[in-house]
Formats: sequence, C-alpha cells, structure tokens
Amino acid sequence: MAEEFDLPGLTGQLANVIRLLEVGFTRTNGRLDVIALQLQQAEQRHDALAKVESEHHQKVMEILEEHEQQIHGLQTEVAQERTKAETTAAGARRFSTWVAICVSVLGVVISNLDRLLPG
Repeated sequence: MAEEFDLPGLTGQLANVIRLLEVGFTRTNGRLDVIALQLQQAEQRHDALAKVESEHHQKVMEILEEHEQQIHGLQTEVAQERTKAETTAAGARRFSTWVAICVSVLGVVISNLDRLLPG
C-alpha cells in the first residue's frame, strides 16, 4: 500500500510548523532574557543591601564597644567611690569611738576633779 503524499501541501505545513517553532523559541528566549535581567537586577540590589547591612553592623559594633568601655569605666568609678565611702565610714566609726572614750574620760576626770586637787 503505497500512499501518496501531497508534497506542496506538506511543505507548506512543515514551513508553518517551523515558523511557529521559531516564534515560540523567540518568545521563550525573550522571556528568558527578561528573567535573566531581573535576576541580575535582584543580585545587584541584594549586593547593595548586603553592603549597607555590613556598614550598619560595623557602626553598631563600634557603638557597642564604646558603650562597653563607658560601662567598664563607670564600674571602676563606682568601685573606687564605694571603697572611699567604706574607708571614710570606718574612719568615722574609729573617730566617734575615740571621741566617746575621750568625753567619758574627761567627764570622769571633771566629776572627780575636787578629789584630785588638794584643797
């Protein structure tokens, strides 16, 4: 069974299929180009944001370091002031104890002054 083909019609249909494929590939390539461009732009935005984030992170770390140094300095000052206060309080307790002893001794001496002095 030999079939006869309509070569001119078949050639036209084949040319039409080829044209449709070329149009489809062209559209697909165009869409891929748009996607590639969007991807490139997204990567550029990402890189720019990463750079800004890195700069902000560095600034925050510098500020935190400054605050840490300030806190350490204040803690040292507080410790020194506490030591001074404790030393002053201890000296005041010793002084008030000696004043009380001296006043007591002086009171005893004055109250017994008439017995201690002749005549």
